[in-house]
Amino acid sequence: MAWSEHSRDSSPAGFRPGQDVGITVSGVQFSFGSREVLSRIDLKVPQGQMWGLVGRSGTGKSTLLNIMAGLYTPNAGEIFVAGREREQHSRIRGVVFQEDSLIGWLSVRENLLFPKHLHPVGDAIPKSEALLRELGLSDRASALPGQLSAGMRKRVEFARALLSDTDYLLMDEPFGSVDALTRRELWSMWHELRKSAPRTGIMSTHDPEEALRMCDAVVVLSPNSPSTITKILPVSPSIRELQIDQYSDELADSRAKIIEWLGTDSGDTSHA
Repeated sequence: MAWSEHSRDSSPAGFRPGQDVGITVSGVQFSFGSREVLSRIDLKVPQGQMWGLVGRSGTGKSTLLNIMAGLYTPNAGEIFVAGREREQHSRIRGVVFQEDSLIGWLSVRENLLFPKHLHPVGDAIPKSEALLRELGLSDRASALPGQLSAGMRKRVEFARALLSDTDYLLMDEPFGSVDALTRRELWSMWHELRKSAPRTGIMSTHDPEEALRMCDAVVVLSPNSPSTITKILPVSPSIRELQIDQYSDELADSRAKIIEWLGTDSGDTSHA
């Protein structure tokens, strides 16, 4: 089944010939009771790419990520994760949630290793220590979450997600709970993490600029219910290479396009 029923070109945005697909979303539909939330969602995310999922509140961004994480079961359609076809639990395990999800009575180090913090196995401990160093948290490893700033807590959540899954990552509005300055610091952190710990995945956000700066392509969900994919915009490398405090006409134009598409009710999934 083609990833976009209305597109003449069934190759994903930003997809290079010969490049492997990491995550395939095929014909996914989901309802809460009688209310249909998602309809005919088709995506193919290339290996090594992070795609942004942008939509208004209530359009099913978190729902789709929860399906991919195995927390919800779709009414129709399937999710395929490359390399895990024969695994009993093929879901994506690395998730940065929208809300603060650290366990308050466990230390930073124990949160990273949870649920195996009492009896860590293999190379979990050296990997966790390396992540703590990389994210500047080594001196806070014994602290409780309540003793950390919001930015530090979010860094711990990123570290835990990276430790939980070495190949894939889902992020549900990961920067939405922090102030504007901390958000930009975390954007810089994410750029560095992508170099040292690349993952294939999807990040949901309300912010078109954030999606453009953080991701390889931006998927726009329609505002109507049930939500469908309105557009998929490949992100130019020149945008992703901008410093956090830099702007460009290309960034502004792409942001304006996404804002326009967020108000489009049609199910036109053609490429931009």
